[in-house]
Amino acid sequence: MTKYPKKTNCPACGVRIRLKYPQQAHYHECTCGEWFFYEPIKEDVDPQTTRLGSTPKSITPRVTKLAGLPPVNTTAPKVTIFRDHEPPVQVNTTLNLNEPETENGETSILPSDETINLSATTSVDITPTHQRAKSSSIAPLLITSGLFVLVMLGLTAAWLFIDVAKLETEEKKRNYAQEQLQDKNFLLASVKFEELASLHPQSAWHQEYLLLEKVASLRNGLESESHNPSETFEKLRAKPLTTSEHSPFAWIQYLGLMQALLEKSASDPTLLDWVEVEAYNVKKKIPKDEGETEAVLALIAEKRSALAKQKLEEQEKASFLARLKRLEAQPAPLVFQSIQDFMEQELLQNPKSNNISDCKIALDNSKNRHLRSIVYEKNNLQETQPQPSQKSLQGWKYFQHAEQFLRTPNWSPELQTPILTVNQGILYAFDRTRGNVLWVKRLGGDVQSSPLVFSANQGAEPTLITLEDNGISLSALDKSGSTLWKTSLGGTCLAGITLWHNTALIPCLEGFLVEVELAGGNILGRWNLGQSLLQPICIPHDSSFGFIPADPGNILCLDFATKKCTGIIASNHALGTLISSPIPVFLNNQKEPSHILLSSEEPGPITKLRVFPLPTTQNNYINEPMYSLSFRGGIIPAPVPYQNRLAILDQTQHLSFFAWNEEVAKPPLIPFFDEKNQNKPLATLFESLKQKQGSSQVLAFDETEADILYNGNFCKLLFAWNLRDGLKLASSKPPFHQTGALLSKPTLVEDPALSRNAWAITGKLPNNSTISQLIDSEKNKLLWKTLISPLFIAPPLTFTLTPEKNFFLLADTAGNLFLAKNNP
Repeated sequence: MTKYPKKTNCPACGVRIRLKYPQQAHYHECTCGEWFFYEPIKEDVDPQTTRLGSTPKSITPRVTKLAGLPPVNTTAPKVTIFRDHEPPVQVNTTLNLNEPETENGETSILPSDETINLSATTSVDITPTHQRAKSSSIAPLLITSGLFVLVMLGLTAAWLFIDVAKLETEEKKRNYAQEQLQDKNFLLASVKFEELASLHPQSAWHQEYLLLEKVASLRNGLESESHNPSETFEKLRAKPLTTSEHSPFAWIQYLGLMQALLEKSASDPTLLDWVEVEAYNVKKKIPKDEGETEAVLALIAEKRSALAKQKLEEQEKASFLARLKRLEAQPAPLVFQSIQDFMEQELLQNPKSNNISDCKIALDNSKNRHLRSIVYEKNNLQETQPQPSQKSLQGWKYFQHAEQFLRTPNWSPELQTPILTVNQGILYAFDRTRGNVLWVKRLGGDVQSSPLVFSANQGAEPTLITLEDNGISLSALDKSGSTLWKTSLGGTCLAGITLWHNTALIPCLEGFLVEVELAGGNILGRWNLGQSLLQPICIPHDSSFGFIPADPGNILCLDFATKKCTGIIASNHALGTLISSPIPVFLNNQKEPSHILLSSEEPGPITKLRVFPLPTTQNNYINEPMYSLSFRGGIIPAPVPYQNRLAILDQTQHLSFFAWNEEVAKPPLIPFFDEKNQNKPLATLFESLKQKQGSSQVLAFDETEADILYNGNFCKLLFAWNLRDGLKLASSKPPFHQTGALLSKPTLVEDPALSRNAWAITGKLPNNSTISQLIDSEKNKLLWKTLISPLFIAPPLTFTLTPEKNFFLLADTAGNLFLAKNNP
């Protein structure tokens, strides 16, 4: 705010004169008769008194809001003295002679127009009004010339003063704006440089003001989180700033803008190339910079290195995802294990790999896909084939000993259910009491599992359920070997049959688990499991759940009541390496299993036992065992369970007993040791048999004894055990019954006529003969044994007893005679 003085002193006499129009420059006459020129002087605002760092509420050109009022200018107005008491007459100026006098009696002579035009080409006619006569004619001219010179000198001084003031104000504002830019107060710096460019359009710094205003504005935009750096790049690329000349300070700030743009932007090759060109252009303009250009170029090199690294990572990522996609394209049962192996390999090569998250997502997807792929297809297979007639049968219906037939012509095999065994694909039926061969039936060389006996109810006749035609058909035979029904499975079964309620469950190599109704042989449906099935399904007693190995790598948990797959155990076993079906483990109670035990062959050779928890509704995919145990050497027979204990005979014929531990914090298997005979093989218990040859395995055991085969001989092992003293072993006394090398799985025969259950064992003796025998387990007594052989070296001898009865007489390699009834 500018204040004007109301009075001033006369320069001639010093009298105080009241100013009626203090804002205007005009000529005035004092009471002393002297004339003078009055010109008010406006005070300048000191920029140092402006509050720093603040943003004006309103910005108008040439207006600067001050923090406070400046001090009052007490300087007296400038005056011009006219010695001849006559003011000069100005062009385009009228004198108001009617102005009333002031209180001091002076008259104010004011111009009617505030504009005074002065130029070099305009002729000024100054005609003074004489109030009294002059003594000389030269004096007025000299006075007029002197006054003119004084006026011109005053005007020149005034303009110089104004220019110097302006220059001092511009420099202060420029320095202030530069300080704000260096302090990264970009918004205020942008405002100040814009104000300087507007106030000083003719200044030599005008172009630099425009450059610095743009730099500050763009830097302020880059500092905003919502600003897109690509917009700044497009603005700079559209109108480059390195085409003009500026001070080193401006170029350094421009380099700072480039550096900030690089830091805020992604590594774009186009941006890096453009900034590099701009940096070299700036370097030519300021060759002696303090490393600002090199810092920008170093950042460009760093960005390019990161970009190359990112490109390499993207290529590796694309290659990784392509391989992962190929793994996901595999059949559903194989995807999980393939991806898991792939992930382990990736972690081994790069422990800090960024691709593990993709593998985990793929693993979760593979679990769900595998579960969804297991479906039950109802009535999707061929129905029961019609019962074949007697004329359509090819070959022999049954065999029997010729001698027995001749001596006992009224022999009737329907009196009792025969004992069955399979040897090289041929089914033999033996008389329970005497052991003679009742009949034989060729099942095919691929069939190795014995038939199962099924009775619909207690009073019904038993039915023999067996595989035929190398495992592609399922048949029901009566006690005499006649076919009751026969059904094609639509696949090949090599694993064996499992009975559940009134149905038979047959696993096929093609990945189907076929469900057949036993009353009439109707196929009810099949499970499509998608993997080879080489082991029979395990169903705990009185349970609707079953566990079936699916090779390679999985154990499937099936609910036969709801026809759904409830979970999967990713055991990761190789194709065909499982020694037996899963063994259910009852750790929580004796009614429902909580775990399963798997025995498999591993490279080495090593036999590994693993305990897996069963899947639950919270975790339906298990891929890690809770316990594992390894035995070095070749393949061992399947472990044999009894209640909460387990018997294992390893390849070195060391017999070990384990008990299931129900405490969570301890291993699930606790070994029982004989403190005196710890880790002694069976050879120390049966020294007379250690030179024999044949199969060795545990058949069964209970609290007091075990039935075992040792080097091809049936033996009894007596023992007692407790947790305090460990296991005490003792061998039975002879006789030992020679069994040879097993040709089929020993069958436990339950018969009320026997004192205890008996073992039906078929083996090959060292003389290459095949023997089948029945051994009473209670008395360690041989009930009967029969030599059999599937090879007939001589052609059959045909003879006719009557025109209606034709027979073949055959002799096998073991010297047995067979009488075969011919059914033309």
